[in-house]
Amino acid sequence: MSCLTTILKEHDEGLQAPVREVHQAASWLELLRAVWGVVCRVAVLVLEEQLTARAQRPVDWPACPRCGHRLQSKGWRSRRLRTLFGEIGWWRRVGRCPQGCRGSQVALLDDALGLRP
Repeated sequence: MSCLTTILKEHDEGLQAPVREVHQAASWLELLRAVWGVVCRVAVLVLEEQLTARAQRPVDWPACPRCGHRLQSKGWRSRRLRTLFGEIGWWRRVGRCPQGCRGSQVALLDDALGLRP
């Protein structure tokens, strides 16, 4: 077994089955499909890790566009997206105007990434 395969299997239990399928693939098409399964799992892991790291960064809440008060954190909310690689999930901070202004709730990480609510 290659060093890369060993690292992948040890890093995440979810990679054990896809890596096993790569080794068991008999035809070219089976091999491609199996490798795609590994690629997708690794992509999901990398994306979730990166989104989690970005979500941990300090937040400088902007002013409410309606009343001018600085937005305040309402805590963490989950977000899930379906992608080419599979479903990705992460947690990010959500803020809102302390005056409760309508339409003031924001997830700054979503905005930075260009994601719509």
